[in-house]
Amino acid sequence: MAGASLSDATDPVGIAKDAALGAAGGKVGEKLVGLAAGALPLAKAAVPGIDALKQTARNAYKAVDNSGMVISGKAMAGLTQKIESDLASKGVDAALHPKAIAALNRITNAATDPKTGGNVTLQGLEILRRVAGEAAKSTEPSEKFMGRVIQDHIDDFVDKIGPTDVVGNVDQNALNALGTARSLWKNSSKAEILDSAMQKAKNSAAAYNASGYENAIRSKFRNLANNSRAIARFSPEEQQAIQNVAQGGPIGNALRFLGKFAPHAFLSATL
Repeated sequence: MAGASLSDATDPVGIAKDAALGAAGGKVGEKLVGLAAGALPLAKAAVPGIDALKQTARNAYKAVDNSGMVISGKAMAGLTQKIESDLASKGVDAALHPKAIAALNRITNAATDPKTGGNVTLQGLEILRRVAGEAAKSTEPSEKFMGRVIQDHIDDFVDKIGPTDVVGNVDQNALNALGTARSLWKNSSKAEILDSAMQKAKNSAAAYNASGYENAIRSKFRNLANNSRAIARFSPEEQQAIQNVAQGGPIGNALRFLGKFAPHAFLSATL
């Protein structure tokens, strides 16, 4: 069609020839684009499912467990002291920040346990970090802040573990596995939230009119964006992406507005 409409010829044969050239060029271009897309690594990269992410995370955590690396009681005492001092300087309060105080108490008890001499396995320290994570997920900004302070101290400690901090030798593979496990488990948890929103949208699409599935998706992502506890799990960039789905872009919104004029009966079809 482009070849014919842009033809300089005036006779039917010339126009037909240009139309044929346009069709051939379009087919060649289509083939070239297909080959180019096939050559891109991202075009063929398989995205792992939620179950695959969780299983890989479990394997990484298992590697941490099997390492047998133990944090010494002396190192745990030093970590506890740093956390206590930092939280106190930031105004931690048992009444205002109960989850953060509970996490601090768990760490203190582990570091002073007479049965273990204060020694804690790397996996045990990760569990203490998860306890602090409950405070970091709080909808109260001040408690969320305190929970993240505790997590930051634990992360900083793990990143700088040296020979004097452990009973035995430092297992760098276990430390690497711990970082991998955290990242994969966090991503799988966020993927579950998004997957649930999409599934709920499919189930409720029939409740909407012509917009159907699109409106259902917007509605569920709007609920997610307004859920302060759930949205806090996502990074600022991910939160913005969720907001974009919930609100829509200017082009999408304009097309949805025009879509309201779609014919549904004889009169509207005539108009």
